[in-house]
Amino acid sequence: PRGSITRLHSDVLHSFSWSYNVTGSKKWTFYIPNIKSDSETTSDNDTCRSFEVIQNTGETIFVSSKIKHEVVNLVETLSINHNWITSDNIDNTWQCICSEIDAIEGEIKEWEVIPEDDFEARENMLRGCIGLDVTTFFLMILLEVSELLVQVFSTIDAMTEKHNDNEIHDSALSICSLVKVL
Repeated sequence: PRGSITRLHSDVLHSFSWSYNVTGSKKWTFYIPNIKSDSETTSDNDTCRSFEVIQNTGETIFVSSKIKHEVVNLVETLSINHNWITSDNIDNTWQCICSEIDAIEGEIKEWEVIPEDDFEARENMLRGCIGLDVTTFFLMILLEVSELLVQVFSTIDAMTEKHNDNEIHDSALSICSLVKVL
């Protein structure tokens, strides 16, 4: 409805996302963290740079991983949204999962009702909080690594026929990104 708001957030699991407006108009406000050094950022909204974008009917907005944003429907609006994880943001997703694990462990210690060795309960709680557990996350990574390895070996085989370094380079970089998380 007109005036409805999606409050300040970053997308689930620090995923990438896009939003396509089927009809209507939205105002997006993006908050870009200030970089203090190579490894330190601040996400305090008072010190972040922000900018606004008006999205109209037929337009698509891309939102990068971990970018905080809020959205206001300026008129009655219908949108289609999609979130995804790739080797480019898998490390951010792992950080999100670790943060949730820490929160769950804090709750478990506070309530003292779940035994230390009950990992199934922890996985269930994690799935309930973020829709993904550690087991499924690592199975997802292993599946992607195996698909990339098939692509690398196919590319190596094809290189005997023609030279194509870009495909093998891209696959190797993706494998390295995924293996870093493992």
